[in-house]
Amino acid sequence: MYTSRPTIDHGRCTLCGRCVAICESRKLAIREKTLHVLDDCAVCGHCYAVCEAGAISFETLRPRVFKSFPYDGAYFPPGTPDPATVAGLIGSRRSVRHYTAQEPSADSIDDLLECASMAPSAHNDQQWEFVVVRDRALIAELSGRLLEYYGGLNRLVGRAFMRRLAGIFMGKKVERYYREHYTGVERRVEAAAAGKDLFFYGAPVLIIVHSAMDGNSPVENAQYAAYNICLLAHAMGLGTCFIGYASYLLNMDRAWKKRLDIPAAHGVHAVLTLGYPAKAFTMTAPRKEYTARRLG
Repeated sequence: MYTSRPTIDHGRCTLCGRCVAICESRKLAIREKTLHVLDDCAVCGHCYAVCEAGAISFETLRPRVFKSFPYDGAYFPPGTPDPATVAGLIGSRRSVRHYTAQEPSADSIDDLLECASMAPSAHNDQQWEFVVVRDRALIAELSGRLLEYYGGLNRLVGRAFMRRLAGIFMGKKVERYYREHYTGVERRVEAAAAGKDLFFYGAPVLIIVHSAMDGNSPVENAQYAAYNICLLAHAMGLGTCFIGYASYLLNMDRAWKKRLDIPAAHGVHAVLTLGYPAKAFTMTAPRKEYTARRLG
């Protein structure tokens, strides 16, 4: 957990008590007509965000800067912006599986990572780390490794006898893989023979989100950060897609983790393709019915 202490400008502080009331960790107190910081905190920033007098700061934190578009740090209170616009953005973002050869700029990639770091995290851990892969040869090599692994798995489970035998040791996972993934992997194997990459779809960039596994809710935290990337990418005219096959493999393959400078003990929580979409969508997609139980 990141810890620090807020700095108090006592000349500006009005002793309104809003920061004390909002601090869940009880690290602030007003004593003898002075605001005191009692201990290090997780730097959630709530005290800073409610201080209308601008009396609280965190000198150790970096400023938030975006390079590819103007950003003034404006705060949108509950009820703004227009909920229809927000719902439209969420509904319009698609998983992109066709990319042009154009590469996103370094500034735009930096901005996506900056947006990822704005995600919430349990206990404000913010443990996520990122690897950006722009080397097309390395992307192609990783795709080849995926083809090697999943192609070999398909050759195994493609035979009914071997599925039954493997099922003795691996249980229902074998049949589930055969039912849900066998056909899709076969399509990728056939495409590879024709010189096409259906693992990364020709994307010029990969963004890998990983973290230590000893924090609070590391998987959920990283997924929040990854989806921030997806939403901002859509707004920037870029496309993304989660590649679960790659996440699964990297969590097993220590050699590839080392090549990508990912610590062996870290979990890989998301592998995203990134690039400019080669095909255009014109409508939001329909969704399946969902189940919701309402109590009370």
